[in-house]
Amino acid sequence: MRRPGRLARAAIAAGIAVGSAGLSGCGSSTTTTAVRPPALVAPLDTSVTGPAGTWAVLGMGDLGQPDNTFWQTFYLRPPGGQWTLRTPPGVADNGGLVIANGGPQLVVGFLPSNLLQFSPLALSTDDGATYQTGLVPDGLAAVPDALSVSSTGVAVALTGDQVVTSPPELGNWQPLVALAAVEASTVGRSCGVQRLTAVTALPNAALLGADCTHTTTAGVFAVAGGVLRLVGPQLPVGTAAGALDVLRLVPYRHGLAVLLATNPGPRPTYRAAWEPTLSGPWTLGPALTSGRLLSASLTPAGGFAIVTGETETGGGTGATAAGAGGTSGETGATGEPGAGRTTGEPGAGGTTGETGAGGTTGASGSPLLAAVVEPGAAVWSVLPTPPTGTAALVIAGGRTEALGVEGAAFTDDRLMTGRWVAVQTITVPIAFGSSS
Repeated sequence: MRRPGRLARAAIAAGIAVGSAGLSGCGSSTTTTAVRPPALVAPLDTSVTGPAGTWAVLGMGDLGQPDNTFWQTFYLRPPGGQWTLRTPPGVADNGGLVIANGGPQLVVGFLPSNLLQFSPLALSTDDGATYQTGLVPDGLAAVPDALSVSSTGVAVALTGDQVVTSPPELGNWQPLVALAAVEASTVGRSCGVQRLTAVTALPNAALLGADCTHTTTAGVFAVAGGVLRLVGPQLPVGTAAGALDVLRLVPYRHGLAVLLATNPGPRPTYRAAWEPTLSGPWTLGPALTSGRLLSASLTPAGGFAIVTGETETGGGTGATAAGAGGTSGETGATGEPGAGRTTGEPGAGGTTGETGAGGTTGASGSPLLAAVVEPGAAVWSVLPTPPTGTAALVIAGGRTEALGVEGAAFTDDRLMTGRWVAVQTITVPIAFGSSS
């Protein structure tokens, strides 16, 4: 069954983060050590849309068994195309995959698994039809933004406790900064850095995302010329300092987008923020309190499309939304169960912000919530409850789609006039028991 495995994996990831809470140098200038709930971890399931099309990364197979979990990449050519399987061949992908598509070529990174201790890379200039090989000597971290390539081809990679960088040939990786150095820095101590969660490569700098224990400024750091600066967005005035996690840190055509979470636990509060010029102030988006994050995808405009669900320790099933100004109390709309999913031919596609019909629950009996926030939005747009097995959302070409997985089957449901309509299925040739 798909959904229990995906929810369980989210809970396991949170447990792993607990083990990293004892890192040195995370306290303030006093001797008091900040105690915080488990950090959130953004799952690897995601999608990203660029000028050349949309890419999706999904875990398939039996998610309850690491050796029978097989990660796949899918490509959607614009406009109005269908999804195509484009997983790089010949390398075990049980550990997970990450994608960097901001440079002159697509780069797919393989996370370590079994006896694989480094991270192979697959590079493509023809939308995944063919691949060349490369590698990161150390294993990539298990976060969706562990690898980034700038428009000039310079790359940065997060390998757990350090960040490395490479010139465009992606073969001469050199250390850039270590977690310990960020923790020990004045700016790192000011927010209580706990772990690094994301990297972004810019032509003249590298950006790092971090989880912090006690702050109202998000842990986004710029590294340039050997200088480390805290450059993240600030939460609304009056917000008490506390745990603040950077879940996603991604460039888009107008600047930089970051997805944040406060109140880590079964019902975090999510916010997005945007820095459109890479040199000016941040714009903070509205808040959404919901269940544990199951996926976070990037929209073409630089927004985020997320899927959340309740774990076994979760609370209610609704979502609470607040405006960009930071006040709380408005209840976000949720799709009501009932109408569910239908089948049909591809059509005009749905739009974000529709609520009402639609909806099933996850296989664990826990409802899923799908929501989208774009730059400048006053509230999150909550979509009709997505179909069972939804692993990631896609906003592309005027279409809103829910990508799902059931064992070796990839499904694409499109939002049309308030309902999810099945438009495509791909059966992926998975060799269970092969670990490759």
